[in-house]
Amino acid sequence: MTNHAGEEFSKLVKMSQSVWQWAVPTPTLPPAFVTNTYLICTKDEALLVDFGSTDDAQVQACVDHLQSLGVNHVIGLVATHYHRDHTDGLPKLAERLAAPIYVQAHDLQPAVLSMHPDDAVRVLPTPETFNVGGDLTVAVVHKPGHTHGHVHLVIPDESAILVGDHLAGDGSVWIGPPDGHMQTYYDALAHIASSGCQLAGPGHGNVLQSAAEAAEALLQRRLRREEQICATLPAWRTTDEVFAQVYGQTVAPAATEVARRTLMAHLQRLVEVGRVERQFTADQGFQYRIRKEIPL
Repeated sequence: MTNHAGEEFSKLVKMSQSVWQWAVPTPTLPPAFVTNTYLICTKDEALLVDFGSTDDAQVQACVDHLQSLGVNHVIGLVATHYHRDHTDGLPKLAERLAAPIYVQAHDLQPAVLSMHPDDAVRVLPTPETFNVGGDLTVAVVHKPGHTHGHVHLVIPDESAILVGDHLAGDGSVWIGPPDGHMQTYYDALAHIASSGCQLAGPGHGNVLQSAAEAAEALLQRRLRREEQICATLPAWRTTDEVFAQVYGQTVAPAATEVARRTLMAHLQRLVEVGRVERQFTADQGFQYRIRKEIPL
């Protein structure tokens, strides 16, 4: 599909019988430059999931895609979470389609603040289910981890689950405070693995053909990172010292902040489960080390 200026738009990729994936250019973090929008369509109705572009040409492309699928009515626009590469374009699209925006209650306030919708746009908390076309059920499951209000959308009849930024089509995802929490992210991965769904639609990258395998692979990757972190902590270490030993020079400058926040989420979890202890000093700030056994 090409717009009037000759700009090429990415094509729809069919994920399942009623679900289509569309990669949209967004203000996301390198090395990614696009964020996936999902169109859940059956009969002449649709539910749209995530849209991070404010570009008028991309908004028009979305309308054109919906028309090409025979959609006459969009029942809503759902955000898997409030981050701008998933929500920036929702107000424009909502006004164009005369459809409400749905955001999980825990993400509702930051989403509304970041989108600044006008009176013509309704922003509502997500329901537990949507019904598309009269016979397709889409369950909305609150699964925090990446943000407090992150959701998964499950289409059981088509063995498909849309997981936002809890999986990636290539590589890993970042989890960090204040929005993210590592243990709840592990719980979200467990939900994906046990959902019974074969296909997973991530926020970035291609559709994953085995949701359970992808979730298990990311869990093991995170657990290996925790072992790396623990290996740096035979004595008290600052966050900067741990970061330098674990990541070295491997992190691109644009990703340094999210890598640091992911490290903090790991350290927080290791403290919570009792493997690592923390202290604070006026000159060094917070320091961490492997918890020492107290002799009997």
